[in-house]
Amino acid sequence: MQARSRILAALIVATALLLAGCGAGSSSTPSADGSIPDPCTLISAVETITPILGFDPGTGTVNADQPGASKVCLFTSGLILQVETADRYEEAVSLIADPATGATTQELTGVGDEGLIADYGDGINQVVARNSDFWVGVTGVITAQQATQVAQAMLAAL
Repeated sequence: MQARSRILAALIVATALLLAGCGAGSSSTPSADGSIPDPCTLISAVETITPILGFDPGTGTVNADQPGASKVCLFTSGLILQVETADRYEEAVSLIADPATGATTQELTGVGDEGLIADYGDGINQVVARNSDFWVGVTGVITAQQATQVAQAMLAAL
């Protein structure tokens, strides 16, 4: 039962990042055409994600395109990938680090300009990292190392 609560907490944080408007009203120009990259297609599930995770994440479905808002991809395996403008990174970190989530957090160095690892217990990990234009998020029942590697690949593709 505790594992289910931790999974729910991680999903609530990921959903809160989307619904809280992280990215809404962003002053950054996400890309040349003003769009935020689709996290489902930013990196290849077959060529990049599967070798890192050791399993196929399944089919990804992206949230509806909302100009200036984040994009979240939910894979059938439960893996969640997110891309958002960098100016909302601190807001995302505040939501993740909130004691109510039950996560243990630590700074992540060597990935982008800055990053954070959140361990929800029971194998549930979340990594967020940013560069000068975007931040990415990786959440799932995966190791922190796996989440970090996926986040690195996402930032490299931006």
